[in-house]
Amino acid sequence: MKSQAASPSAANAQPDTGAMRRGAAIYSDVCASCHLENGVGQPRYFPPLGTNADVQQSDPVGLEHLILAGGRMGTSRASPSPLTMPNFAWNLSDQEVADVATFVRNSWANQASPLRASDVRKARMLLKLETLHLTVNSGDRN
Repeated sequence: MKSQAASPSAANAQPDTGAMRRGAAIYSDVCASCHLENGVGQPRYFPPLGTNADVQQSDPVGLEHLILAGGRMGTSRASPSPLTMPNFAWNLSDQEVADVATFVRNSWANQASPLRASDVRKARMLLKLETLHLTVNSGDRN
């Protein structure tokens, strides 16, 4: 495998420096409190993002889904409290999700193709998250 050349799409896909800069700012603001600034996560609680195979998949829909809709880990006797990742569909635009995903996919030794806002838009529509569903007490106004 090591003697094989990288696929053309992986070899040529370089993230835009602007997307990386914007993604880094978004990551610092909304992700670093759990995954930490250096992406190492917190053992048993929040997964590390560096050299993470899930983050680097050629089809980024899983990462888009997780950022947009959030996630929840099941419970067990050893871990009776569920760990959750909040959804960010309500407060991140398609471009912001694309930028932060691109940043994560290309930081801490990760190397994966950048995302476009149109990619995120498709995922948002597939997940039926294109409309905000605010509660009376959300503090947000239409």
